[in-house]
Formats: sequence, structure tokens, C-alpha cells
Amino acid sequence: MIIEGKCWCYGANIDTDALAPMGSYQGENVLDGAKQCLRDVDPRFAKGVRENDIFVATENLGIGSSREAAPLFLKALGVRLIL
Repeated sequence: MIIEGKCWCYGANIDTDALAPMGSYQGENVLDGAKQCLRDVDPRFAKGVRENDIFVATENLGIGSSREAAPLFLKALGVRLIL
């Protein structure tokens, strides 16, 4: 399988609070909440990510509180691969 897309590269400790900020998801429309994904880390991400893009982070991706919306937001935005 070959995946072609833009690589969004980040460092360590991208936590679930950054991926799914508090109040961004109320359990209804995932895509609406996903528009807030990484807003405090990279405000360009949610508007710029496209179908089949690749999300790269170093250690401790998803550290922090348990937020089921974090991976749902990445998927809803079109991220195809997480490294």
C-alpha cells in the first residue's frame, strides 16, 4: 500500500487536550469538533489537513486524559496514517 499525502510533523507530548480541546465535542457532529483539533499547537492544522495526510509525532502522542474524540477528530479530518 502506498499512501501519499502531506506530513504534519510534531514533537513529543501531543496530548489529548491538544487533539480534542475541552468543549470542542459534545457527542454530535464529529467534524464540527474536529475543527478545533490542535488549535493551540498549530492553528493551521484543522483547516489545512486533507484526506490521506499523515500525522507524525514523536513520543507520548495522546498522553493525558482519556478523550475518545482525539482519534475521531484525526480520522474525521482525513488523516490516513499516524506515526
